[in-house]
Amino acid sequence: MTMDEVIKCKAAVLWEANKPFSIEEVEVAPPKEHEVRIKVMATGICRSDDHVVTGALVMPFPIILGHEAAGVVESVGQGVTSVKPGAGLMPDGTTRFTCKGKAIYHFLGTSTFTEYTVLHESAVAKIDSAAPLEKVCLIGCGFSTGYGAALQTAKVEPGSTCAIFGLGGVGLSVIMGCKVAGAARIIAVDINSDKFAKAKELGATDCVNPKDFNKPVHQVLMEMTGEGVDYSFEVIGRTDTMSAALACCHCNYGVSVIVGVPPAAQNITFDPMLLFTGRSWKGSVFGGWKSKDAVPKLVADYMKKKFVLDPLITHTLPWTKINEGFDLLRAGKSLDRRVLMALPNDSLALGTPRGSRSVGYLWTALAQLCVIRCRAAVAWAPGKPLSVEEVEVAPPKAGEVRIKIVATGICHTDDILKCPLPNVEFPVIPGHEGAGIVESIGQGVTSVKPGDKVIPLCLPQCGECSFCQNPESNYCLKTHFAEPQNLLPDKTSRFSCKGQQIHHFLWVSTFAEYTVVPEYAVAKIDAAAPLDKVCLIGCGFSTGYGAAINTAKVKPGSTCAVFGLGGVGLSVVMGCKAAGASRIIAVDINKDKFAKAKELGATDCINPKDFKKPVQEVLTEMTGHGVDYSFEAIGHADTMIAALASCNTNTGVCVMVGVLNSEISIDPVLLLTGRTWKGTILGGWKTRECIPKLVSSYLEGKFNSDLLITHTLPFAKVNEGFELLRAGKRGVGALQQNPSGPSASLGALHVSCISLLESYLKTILIRNRKFNIDVIKCKAAVAWEAGKPLSIEEVEVAPPKAHEVRIKIVATAVCHTDAYTLSGADPEGCFPVILGHEGAGIVESVGEGVTKVKKGDTVIPLYIPQCGECKFCKNPKTNLCQKIRITQGKGVMPDGTSRFTCKGKQIYHFMGTSTFSEYTVVADISVAKIDAAAPLDKVCLLGCGISTGYGAAVNTAKVEPGSTCAVFGLGGVGLAVIMGCKIAGASRIIGIDINKDKYAKAKEFGATECISPQDSKKPIQEVLVEMTDGGVDYSFECIGNVGVMRAALEACHKGWGVSVIVGVAAAGQEISTRPFQLVTGRTWKGTAFGGWKSVDNVPKLVTEYMSKKIKVDEFVTHTLPSDKINEAFELMHSGKSIRTVLKF
Repeated sequence: MTMDEVIKCKAAVLWEANKPFSIEEVEVAPPKEHEVRIKVMATGICRSDDHVVTGALVMPFPIILGHEAAGVVESVGQGVTSVKPGAGLMPDGTTRFTCKGKAIYHFLGTSTFTEYTVLHESAVAKIDSAAPLEKVCLIGCGFSTGYGAALQTAKVEPGSTCAIFGLGGVGLSVIMGCKVAGAARIIAVDINSDKFAKAKELGATDCVNPKDFNKPVHQVLMEMTGEGVDYSFEVIGRTDTMSAALACCHCNYGVSVIVGVPPAAQNITFDPMLLFTGRSWKGSVFGGWKSKDAVPKLVADYMKKKFVLDPLITHTLPWTKINEGFDLLRAGKSLDRRVLMALPNDSLALGTPRGSRSVGYLWTALAQLCVIRCRAAVAWAPGKPLSVEEVEVAPPKAGEVRIKIVATGICHTDDILKCPLPNVEFPVIPGHEGAGIVESIGQGVTSVKPGDKVIPLCLPQCGECSFCQNPESNYCLKTHFAEPQNLLPDKTSRFSCKGQQIHHFLWVSTFAEYTVVPEYAVAKIDAAAPLDKVCLIGCGFSTGYGAAINTAKVKPGSTCAVFGLGGVGLSVVMGCKAAGASRIIAVDINKDKFAKAKELGATDCINPKDFKKPVQEVLTEMTGHGVDYSFEAIGHADTMIAALASCNTNTGVCVMVGVLNSEISIDPVLLLTGRTWKGTILGGWKTRECIPKLVSSYLEGKFNSDLLITHTLPFAKVNEGFELLRAGKRGVGALQQNPSGPSASLGALHVSCISLLESYLKTILIRNRKFNIDVIKCKAAVAWEAGKPLSIEEVEVAPPKAHEVRIKIVATAVCHTDAYTLSGADPEGCFPVILGHEGAGIVESVGEGVTKVKKGDTVIPLYIPQCGECKFCKNPKTNLCQKIRITQGKGVMPDGTSRFTCKGKQIYHFMGTSTFSEYTVVADISVAKIDAAAPLDKVCLLGCGISTGYGAAVNTAKVEPGSTCAVFGLGGVGLAVIMGCKIAGASRIIGIDINKDKYAKAKEFGATECISPQDSKKPIQEVLVEMTDGGVDYSFECIGNVGVMRAALEACHKGWGVSVIVGVAAAGQEISTRPFQLVTGRTWKGTAFGGWKSVDNVPKLVTEYMSKKIKVDEFVTHTLPSDKINEAFELMHSGKSIRTVLKF
């Protein structure tokens, strides 16, 4: 047998969607140049597989699914150097599979539902030969995705609180990731309470079931954690859950990670205020791991027992039971991970997986001479069951590896029968969560050799593309979503059946006894690894575990919530536990899963059905202020929203782990206050590097993914496996059927967040001087009612009370925020009121207890205070002081009264400053003493606009030298952003505005070029992507238009682009975007006052101005007397001014 010959072997072919897999004999063609043919030893069944089966992810049929597997390199194609025959591990537009004369499509470049599969070299990771392939195959997708989402994407910090939405395998992997990262509290969120035990076993400290509450789950989490979680993870794939995961994050620094992949064409709809106050919204592909680099490391970590995989494996089945594996997955009886074994008598076929190298090489030498005939589950067409056929598996070509699949899990991604992935072609052999032994390798393969145990990688790691070379991303341009993996790199398949080419699936096609994959899509793992367990590391476990460890970066001592206790959710629980989370709350409506969740690390398990209020409210109450991290491991939009909402308002991180092909509609205030919303792919793991490490960690007992296997079926029962998978999906769906409904959830959230926002943007600054007892009469511009011009009146300004300061305002500027409230659009606007928040003046008197300023000091009043005592002030991640937020939001001083009267009526304060008055009274924590030499008619601008824009670049985005930035809107704030980008060292700064008269000023501030959206027929984001070879590194929206906010996000570079919302959208407006924009690695953030801690930094900003480091004078286009204030508003509305300064 030579490496140029076709291999005939078994594979689970999905002939069409919504049909069982068919165990067929398929022909797996030899690997071509830079391809690897792998003998798949074990593969996991993942939700991603099931999405294809159910038609939710559109793929061509027939197809071989499977993307979470491990195996042994059988042969390699020319040019393959990273693996060689015997090592444990295609993109030319052709397939390597044929069955019954038809071409069978590949799936995700892996197609592990076959005994042999062919992958491109970049999509295979060589792993420790001792790794149990039936375990570490999970690192090929689910575990790595979840685990990496926590560790890599979110970068969960020790002591943080996490919420995991969805407790499937990925969600549980997120939990494990959070735990490993040291999260103190890991709240697991799922409507299946049966998953809570597993979530807690893996690290969840709390488990919340949204159905147990009458309030939205994000509110529950907010109440549980106080202000929201630090990190949240959406592990389900539902846009509404993504919004919930974002909303449950801490308002000012929470990170939400989208891990779940939503159905195609679904958009997230949410209020941009969720990002405005400082939350970050990220996505994660494969947990952020650079697959080829990380997968071996993950396997090694598993072998060193740094994490467990065994708890993620709930069932181990023979290949023929693949449909049974999917049945278990859907029934919720498994943790999204059923490992399928390629052959019940592998020892007879290959010698034991740890057999002598000489036997392995001899077998490989023979295999390379011929096509292997074997069984495979072929998907002939969408909507049809898989057909177990005899397929021919061709030898691996150059750069390819042929693997004997020992075991494979059934994942929702494989369910192309009902939910085809985009670009999947039929017939195809699904499967992507497997593990096996290298049977032979193609020419040039060096990273694996025959006999090596491997996990084929549905998320490859070529090591050469810009994504692989970026440490912040685990995305690879060889991945299916960038380059369809239905055929190997030479555009041919290694599978054939009944004379027809069979497509690969995600390049792995583990639903076949043999599969061929590119070398870069295979990870060599420890030879001691049990393949029927570690195959889960190929997807589900890695996804969940990594969601916690990589994406959320769960911190020790944190609180996490994991929604969904399937295999991924339990992996999240394990990740959270491994990260050191002190509380991991597992949330599921299936209480049968609670024991397993607790076994894996969950500290609490809750069933939403046990509560009348939404689960997010339950979680918030349980945790005080919401979880630090939440993970949605289900794939439902409302659960994603609940997971976000359950996060700590100001620091929470929500990670989407579940896959959702739909839009989420959320109130942006969830992000505005500081939560971060992230997504994760394969847990953020760089697969080839990390999957082996995960396997090693499993072997070392660091996690136990064995517990995730609920069913073990023979390969022929692949359709039964899918039935189990789908049956469990109904319970997951129930989580999304929250009695309060999404609208009620959003409404309740809106009220609480608007109240919070009001307090931030209308902060009352107060200081008293005990020596002054006189009321001052002076001029002020009073807004008697909305929509009317301001009226210049004589007002009475009472003396400052204790801890208050009365200031003589020398100069103030007019800002769009003032106009917004005056227009009546602000739902929290109070009338009559004295507006103004961008001013400077001199202290006239102080109240009792004031020590930091005295009469005669030059000061700037601050609409965001800094008390220095609350936990927000003590947290370096946020600048949103909470000390006086409630009274400030009501337009009064901390004692509940006003210092202004006019014509016998009380006049309300505005944002705690009210600078449209000759004298104002503010709280002593809302004033900054500045250099006495500073010109007040200039530095007054540092009270809002300039500081906001400048800080958005240097603090919130943290623009790096040599980067490319895009600034949308060239008003005063936009120009300040440009200035910040230039100071930060950006090499290219693109200004965007439809008014070309602003371009000269923008270039004066540092823009390198300016463009108008009206000059192109293409959407502006497409123009920017073309201009910048893939997108900008940083984008800033400085207008307040939700459509532009979406364009700014989509203009960012896939994998690491950061978009910052600076402009404030009108009340009630929501953003709509596809979650995949985040899943593929972008981050969405908001900023309030540029992230500056006001009292500390405003004096420093004045000093920078005085030393000419920053510009201020250039922003002032008009200077008017204070009684011309209405003229100043007209100039602003007409676009004729940047900033108009009024002098008293």
